[in-house]
Amino acid sequence: MEKAKSLKSAWIMLTNQCNLKCSYCWLTSRIKNKKEVVMDLNTATRAVDYLNSVGEDGVHISFFGGEPLLEFETIKGVIGKYPYLNYGLYTNTILLTNEKLDYLYEHRDFIRVILSIDGLQSTNLKWRGCNYDESIARRVFRDFPTSMARFTVLDPKTLFDGVKYLHSLGAPKITVNTPHFVNLTADYYKSFDEEVGRIKGDFRLNSITSLSDCRIRSFCHAGIDFMAVSPDGGLYPCDLFYWFDKNRLGDIWNGVDEKALKEYLSQVESVENIDSSCIAEHLYYRH
Repeated sequence: MEKAKSLKSAWIMLTNQCNLKCSYCWLTSRIKNKKEVVMDLNTATRAVDYLNSVGEDGVHISFFGGEPLLEFETIKGVIGKYPYLNYGLYTNTILLTNEKLDYLYEHRDFIRVILSIDGLQSTNLKWRGCNYDESIARRVFRDFPTSMARFTVLDPKTLFDGVKYLHSLGAPKITVNTPHFVNLTADYYKSFDEEVGRIKGDFRLNSITSLSDCRIRSFCHAGIDFMAVSPDGGLYPCDLFYWFDKNRLGDIWNGVDEKALKEYLSQVESVENIDSSCIAEHLYYRH
């Protein structure tokens, strides 16, 4: 299917479960009593086979969730079968251990480790309910040159100090994100912009920090350049669509459903006066 031939990357959602309940996580408040679903190794390897058969050479595979480290044996199984693909691993860091890092280090040239940690330990404790092991974060940033920290900013007044702290841990790159699906006030953005100004005034911090700001109105290429594979093998434009079973585009056994993809793309093309940077949020979460 021609549309799928442009595929560059994909998220493999190993589980819909997470070991944390972050206060700003939209799933915590919107998804109630969703049945636990876990991807088995057969489905995971089939997903990789399918994605590489329809995408561009070297499709980038990201292990996602939920918390993907809940299914670390499946991650090992996929990497063991396809050791030379490019991988990303998104994790909230809590379940990372030196033993797991020993395994990942053996494949460090092919794996980017992304630590979702919100700056200062006090910030993590407040919004996530627990702290992470600083020594583990330091090791990731030291041993994995392409690693990065993903910092979601619920309290903008913690932004500068949080970025400074992550820099002190050795983070080679930091992405700063404003939370999706949360109504952010004018005061929030005023403080946020002030803190961004402080970061830009510090060459060391500015050089490693990038912003993902919900005020930026632009469509991504979800469903075209990248897709998500749900734990049961379904294909979706991205992980956000899966949670409400919207726009299933086929599955990894039968491929992309051309009719479903056409209907999804027609929805994207018909949207006017978008009030969100995220098409999933605009189509489903604000109506």
